[in-house]
Amino acid sequence: MKFAKTNNLPLDQFINLALYDKNNGYYMKKNPFGEDGDFITAPNITRLFSEIIAIWTITFWKSIGSPKKFNLLELGAGNGEMMKVINETLNRKLYETNNNKNLFEGVSKKFKLKNVINLVEVYDNSHIQGTNSVGAMVTFGNEGFIKKRYRKFDIKTKGAEQDDFAMLKEVLSRRFKRAILEKGNYLTLPDLILIDGGKGQYSSAKEVLNELGLHDLPMIAIAKGKMRNSGDETFFYNGKTFKFEKNDSTLFFMQRLRDEAHRFAITSHRAKRAKGISKSLLDQIDGIGAIRKRALLNHFGSARSVESASFDEIKSVEGVEEKVAKKIYNFFHE
Repeated sequence: MKFAKTNNLPLDQFINLALYDKNNGYYMKKNPFGEDGDFITAPNITRLFSEIIAIWTITFWKSIGSPKKFNLLELGAGNGEMMKVINETLNRKLYETNNNKNLFEGVSKKFKLKNVINLVEVYDNSHIQGTNSVGAMVTFGNEGFIKKRYRKFDIKTKGAEQDDFAMLKEVLSRRFKRAILEKGNYLTLPDLILIDGGKGQYSSAKEVLNELGLHDLPMIAIAKGKMRNSGDETFFYNGKTFKFEKNDSTLFFMQRLRDEAHRFAITSHRAKRAKGISKSLLDQIDGIGAIRKRALLNHFGSARSVESASFDEIKSVEGVEEKVAKKIYNFFHE
């Protein structure tokens, strides 16, 4: 097992980053127990800790320049504080994993699902009057949200940009067609699909799954109440409707999944929109090619910041001579 980075961090920080924060570089290049890049699941978590501790200890020994060989068990036995940190972190991780499994069991029980749930994918989409339309997928497993399995889909179907049903069908079709065609080389299938929508979205999504032969893949739709207030959601599954008590922990769990998909969809839409604004503004200026445009965006961060910059600030950008700087400044201020 290898980690992308092994900086000289205290053990408690190293363990937390290794377990919780893949974006900081502490993630497994190859998981010998499962899908490439995934964290080891609860049954193998003790082995995971053993390998994390071994890596940290070797790194620590190298950092102090000691070539001395050591016995990890002896080191652990003689370092009560280190073992305390390991035990606390392990217990916290196991608690979270078991709690998530209980929540999955609550979903299975409520909807009478036949399969065991260990992985759920949640779908939502976002657009403003049909512009910069984006579909979004987030994934939740026994150990929480799995950011490396998040996906965003730029809507490509003409006429679907402001049609929620058509957008959902495109997103699901692209996601699962690829999974079928590239079996073993793409994301594994989830145990459950959750979509943000009502009966109409459920029917459209079910149509896609049936066309692809995924008849047995369970899917639940979550629709807001008439007043669109949280706590009054209606759920649709297998031709039936379901409601929860307002203080039901399973309801809170499914709301949390829905809200994360919504957050990711909105964030993806805003990023796409901002990129489009930056592109359209700078592309309207004669003499601003790709290289200068990149230099301006790298320096200022966005086209809006270029717009508010002074002439001298624009001129200070590497590769933008005075004549071009004047043209850019005049474009935004004349």
